[in-house]
Amino acid sequence: MSINCSINLKENDINENKNIVENVAIVDCCQSPSYSATNNFLNVSHPMVRQSSDTTQNRRGRKLSRSSAFDNCEPGASTTGGTQRDRPATSCLGQNEMRFCSPTQCTNVIQMTNVVDTQDGSSDYIQLNQYKLMEEIAQGSYSIVKLAYNEQDRNLYALKVLDKLKLVKNFACFRPPPLRKRGGSTQNNPPTSQQSLSVHRNPLQLVQREIAILKKLAHPNVVKLVEVLDDPQDNFLYMVFEYMERRSLMELPTQNPLNEQLAWKYFRDTLKGLEYLHYQKIVHRDLKPSNLLLSELDSVKIADFGVSCEFEGIDAFLTGTAGTPAFMAPEALSENSNQFYSGRAQDIWSLGITLYALVFGNVPWYDPYVIALYKKIKNDPVTLPENIPISDPLKGLILGMLCKDPGLRYDIMQANILFFN
Repeated sequence: MSINCSINLKENDINENKNIVENVAIVDCCQSPSYSATNNFLNVSHPMVRQSSDTTQNRRGRKLSRSSAFDNCEPGASTTGGTQRDRPATSCLGQNEMRFCSPTQCTNVIQMTNVVDTQDGSSDYIQLNQYKLMEEIAQGSYSIVKLAYNEQDRNLYALKVLDKLKLVKNFACFRPPPLRKRGGSTQNNPPTSQQSLSVHRNPLQLVQREIAILKKLAHPNVVKLVEVLDDPQDNFLYMVFEYMERRSLMELPTQNPLNEQLAWKYFRDTLKGLEYLHYQKIVHRDLKPSNLLLSELDSVKIADFGVSCEFEGIDAFLTGTAGTPAFMAPEALSENSNQFYSGRAQDIWSLGITLYALVFGNVPWYDPYVIALYKKIKNDPVTLPENIPISDPLKGLILGMLCKDPGLRYDIMQANILFFN
C-alpha cells in the first residue's frame, strides 16, 4: 500500500540557541554485536545499553564527587543543531507546548553533585545524600532502578544505579576481533571513523552521551533527568529521574490491548514527544511501549535514551543496528554494514510498531530467533488482525508508518495531518 502526501512548508529562521549542551554523538555509535537466539525480542534492547548493577556491596561512608567525564556536558557548551525553525502549521504541538520547542527553553537544568554521603539509614533503606533508597522498581543487565525519597522536597524519584565495572567488562566481551584479509593476515588499516563510533565506543561514553542528550531536553512528553551523581574512583554512577508512578505504558505480549480512543490519545502524546526530539536533532532509536511511561496526569513520556544519537543537518544517517529487534525498520537490517539509513524514518517505523502493539497487543512479526525475525520484517507484508476491528483512519496510519520503503513511509508531518483529519 503506497501513500503519498505533498506538503509545502514555510520556513522562518530564528536565532540559534547558544545555551544548549555540547554535541556528543553524530551518527551511529551503537552498532550491536551479533544476536543469538532469544525469547526476549520484545523487551530486550542493545546489550550495551540495558545496564544494571549489584547494589548489595557495603557502601557505608563512601564519598562521591563529580566525574570530570561530565565536564563537557554543562549547560552553555556549544552544540550543533544549526538554525532552528518555527513549527509548521501541521505540527501536533499546541500553543501550550510551543514554548518547549523554543531554542531558549530546550535546556534541562540538571544538578551535578560534587560530594555525596552514602550510609545505611536502617535495614530498610540506604541514605544517599538527601535521598532514601527504598524498594527496587526495575532491573536490567547492568543497572537497577530504585524508588528514592527526597527529604528536602518530599518528592519521590526514580534513581538508576549503574555498575561501571560491569559495563566495561561487557564492552570487552562484545568487542569484535580484528578484521582479516582473505589470506588470513590482520588488516593494518585503522578502522574508519564510522567503525570507531559504532563498534569501539566505550559503554561509559554511551552513558555520558545519554546524560548530555537529556540535558538538552525539557518537554512534557519526555522524561526528565534531575540529578547525576558520579565519582571516577567509585564503581557506581547514579542518575535521578522524575518518578512515573504508573510505570510503562504496556508490556508485550498482552491479552488486554487498548481501546482505539485511548490508543489515539497515547499515540498523540508520543508523537508530540518524538516531534520535539527530531526538532532538537535527536533520534531515539528504541521507541516501544515499555519505554513510554505514564504520568499522574495520564500523559505519556518518552524514556530510555541509551542508544539515542544527536545529528547535524536534516537527518541522522545511521549504520548498524541498535534498539529492540522487533521494532527495527527493514532498512536497518541490511547485510551491508556500510549502507546508511534515515534515523528519522527508523523512529517513525518504531512508532508504527508501537501503535500496532497498543491496539492489537503484540508486534506484527514474531520469531524466537532474531535472524528469522529479521527476515520476516524485511520480507513479510503487514497484516492487521481481523478479530479486533479498528477504524479506517487508524488502519491507514499504521500501514503508512509501516511502509517498508522509507521513501514512501509516513513522516511526522503526514502522521499529524492524518491524526487531525
